[in-house]
Amino acid sequence: MAQNPRGLELAAVADSARLDSRRGHRITGLAEPSEPGVPGRRGADDERQDRLDALKGLYGRRPFAAIMIAIAMLSLAGLPPLPGFVAKFLIFRNVLDAGHVGLAVAGLVASYLGLYFYLRVIQYMFMNEAEASAARGTPRRYAALASVLCLVPALLLMFFPGWLLDRL
Repeated sequence: MAQNPRGLELAAVADSARLDSRRGHRITGLAEPSEPGVPGRRGADDERQDRLDALKGLYGRRPFAAIMIAIAMLSLAGLPPLPGFVAKFLIFRNVLDAGHVGLAVAGLVASYLGLYFYLRVIQYMFMNEAEASAARGTPRRYAALASVLCLVPALLLMFFPGWLLDRL
């Protein structure tokens, strides 16, 4: 049974792109919601917390949490100069170098379509009024510290991508 050289080439590109993507998303993914009252926290009201409505007006209740989630969402969307852009750029560069222009175009179209969903979450946090039943409170010290610790590597990747990626 002869193997398809194009298939092997595509597998090599996918493997290389996956490694490049993991570097960027490993750092960006750390910034997922960790604030109380934000989906992601486990408790008695998980069902309600996991709904998009739980983020309505988050900026008014917890501005730091809303800003951190927005930065993470924009990075995952792949907008420059955030770290997610570096990951997507490396993926698409590898795909184009392998000569798979059609796959690169399909990936770019999918990225732009996905941007709508990321911006929708940001719109809920910043442009909607908070529900009357939404919990109001101050961020806990450990959650704020964890967010800042996640922000530092993301900023390093944003401003010094070559330096940081060479050391990973």
